[in-house]
Amino acid sequence: MRRDPTATGIYVHFPYCIQKCHYCDFYSVGMDRLPELAAPADANSTHRPRTTVPDPQLAAFFRNLTTEFEQRLKAGESGAGFRRFEKINTIFFGGGTASLMPPELIERILALFRREFTFTSDVEITVEGNPENFSADYLAGLHQLGVNRVNVGLQTFREDLLASMHRYYDPGQYETVLENLAAAKINRIGADLIYGFPEQSADEFYADLKRTVSAGVNHLSVYSLTLEPNTTYAGHVHTGRMRAPGEELQERIFQELPATLARQGLAQYEVSNFARPGFACRHNLRYWLYETYMGLGPGAHGFDGRFRYGNTRSIAGWQKDPAGAAFDAHDPLQEFPLVYLRLCDTLMLKDFSDALVAEAGFPESILSSVATIFEDWRAAGYVERADGAGEKADGVRWTGAGLLQLDDRIVEMCAAREAAAAIL
Repeated sequence: MRRDPTATGIYVHFPYCIQKCHYCDFYSVGMDRLPELAAPADANSTHRPRTTVPDPQLAAFFRNLTTEFEQRLKAGESGAGFRRFEKINTIFFGGGTASLMPPELIERILALFRREFTFTSDVEITVEGNPENFSADYLAGLHQLGVNRVNVGLQTFREDLLASMHRYYDPGQYETVLENLAAAKINRIGADLIYGFPEQSADEFYADLKRTVSAGVNHLSVYSLTLEPNTTYAGHVHTGRMRAPGEELQERIFQELPATLARQGLAQYEVSNFARPGFACRHNLRYWLYETYMGLGPGAHGFDGRFRYGNTRSIAGWQKDPAGAAFDAHDPLQEFPLVYLRLCDTLMLKDFSDALVAEAGFPESILSSVATIFEDWRAAGYVERADGAGEKADGVRWTGAGLLQLDDRIVEMCAAREAAAAIL
């Protein structure tokens, strides 16, 4: 599954949101909480949120993004850097709310990247965002720039559930966004849904699911609501102001989803991601396949194949030194299983060999422990041999039982890799 080693990807983290959702632990800044960005009150509302990012903030973002990009290309004393790559085959504008970026800004960023890299003929360029931004005009503007994939964060169509999580809701845009996406010239369309909101029933979630799938999206990311540390939602649950997600309901939906969506032509290719054939998100596959990517913006992370870095989760801190986050060594024995084992396609010994032997330099004998783990998992019913695999378990797929206990299996695999390495 791993692809062209001469090409890399770029992730752009745009940090601004109209409002910060209570459940979100990604780095983002709600403009309603920034005095310098809060829209003035009018006669009808004392808390009217700003729905566009002011020009000075946009200009500062591009200026500092340019600085970081140019410095990330340079190799430091450790040899870390991205200059050795020739091509770009995936670009992902995320956040925050990347759809708050006007097309003119996205155009300037793409031109910046083209100065240093060749875009492959099949480059995937994604903009993710929220319903309030994906108007017909905005989508047409993205298409003219070469953006060929968009992903909309719906989460749910129930206004009261969104309001309980402090998520901005524009009723007119929520009603029309799926129609706008279906009519757009961009043909790679994804959507995000969440299940397990307090007060949400299984029937209500499946109503959201049916409405979204019926609109013709070819990619779905479906997440269970979780209590992330240090989020407002986690604090509300801790103090009793809100209920925790219902685990029994979430487990039921988690087990039902693969078959439910398979009947609609969407196959599970990662724990939380489903796609029609040929429509998996190629940029996100970079993370799960342990491939390289340059991360730009406050809170962004990057991996050049040798070293990792993580930018400060502060707009002011990032602007002071955009490329200040140092390249640090990584541990492939721990990190590769953490990402790769989330895939629901065939898990192959060759992929472990590529990552751990060919690239990280471990002896090939370490693969015997992987094969042993695969066989043990198959005997326990956690995996099954993939179609076409040989007599030995060199190609397996997760079963439903395995996915339910995925975290435990990943810990088991990491421990086995460490033990095998200690013997070598």
